[in-house]
Amino acid sequence: MKLAVFGATGGVGRHVVAQALQRGHAVRVLARRPDGAKFPPAVEIVAGNALDSAAVADTVGGADAVLSCLGAKLTATFAHSGRIAAPATREIVEAMYWHGVRRLIVISTYGAGDSWRQLSAGAQLLMRALLWGERADKNAMEDTVMASLLDWTIVRPVNLTDGSPSGWALAGACRRIGLRDTISRRDVASFMLEALEDDAKKTGRALLLVRR
Repeated sequence: MKLAVFGATGGVGRHVVAQALQRGHAVRVLARRPDGAKFPPAVEIVAGNALDSAAVADTVGGADAVLSCLGAKLTATFAHSGRIAAPATREIVEAMYWHGVRRLIVISTYGAGDSWRQLSAGAQLLMRALLWGERADKNAMEDTVMASLLDWTIVRPVNLTDGSPSGWALAGACRRIGLRDTISRRDVASFMLEALEDDAKKTGRALLLVRR
């Protein structure tokens, strides 16, 4: 498949790119600073940022699917300028409409949408104190995705780590999520790529992802 990847220089995004190449996919990424991105030669790089309509369209054009690993900046709680996932996703969705690309997989966050009620008291306290800006950004992003006419999957990983992959599990509606729950970035990348081949089970769903 030909994949367009956004947020490819981030923690999960780099693993998505590497694993996609290992699986034999063709990969195109959007990068603000292509010279410093250090992607393998097989990766096609479009220069620009995810709020630039033209650059987003160039990245999406000709793709079979789009994977977005965009996250909010650390300043998202204190400044709206740090909330980039929602506006960038609007650009991505518009570009997908224009180019006729239907499959979209995006990373959100645990606590977004209806997963909020699954958080432990400690996790909710952390979100309210420090991460409410990120949650607001991802909630707005999810609204855009869910309202689209695309074949979408929303992935809500819990606390991300750089640890070794240990496998992933989908947290059911009755599963309580606490501060000790984690998942590796490599496992999230693996899940996103597997979701491309499992449309019947994962299209049109928002999935909470934890370590097995």
